[in-house]
Amino acid sequence: MKANERILALRKAKKYSQKDMAVLLKYKSASGYGQIESGKYPLTVEKFIEICKILEVESYDSLLPPLPNAKSEIEEDLLINGRAAFNLIRTHGTYLRKEIEGLIDRLNAGESVDKDKLIGDLELFVSFLHIINSESFKHSAKFNDRLEVILHGPVGEG
Repeated sequence: MKANERILALRKAKKYSQKDMAVLLKYKSASGYGQIESGKYPLTVEKFIEICKILEVESYDSLLPPLPNAKSEIEEDLLINGRAAFNLIRTHGTYLRKEIEGLIDRLNAGESVDKDKLIGDLELFVSFLHIINSESFKHSAKFNDRLEVILHGPVGEG
């Protein structure tokens, strides 16, 4: 099941309509949000996090599909999936950095901050960093294993 399908199922389970979600996510219409659930519009990291907050998701694992195990040529797989994984990690890290910097700026400016919301946001950031760390570790191990095969051949050959 894809992330958009899991979001749809969770939204229905939580008894939110597409219109409710569109309003909460500041879409002009329910159809704009509906395109995310249908898979016609890509789900950005930012929207994914907003949706998780609205639906009170405790673990991203419940919405993210398992990573595919591609069966392509090792070199192509290494270049395409390795580069994509590292770019994804960098993108997520950049988003989190901006969110945290914004939070720090608001606190430094003396803005009133709701303690419970602040704790919730920080817990979400920590959860997200945990996912990034876990995924980067998995991709790093796969990347290194594939690189080893390219450089030295399969284990046992020689």
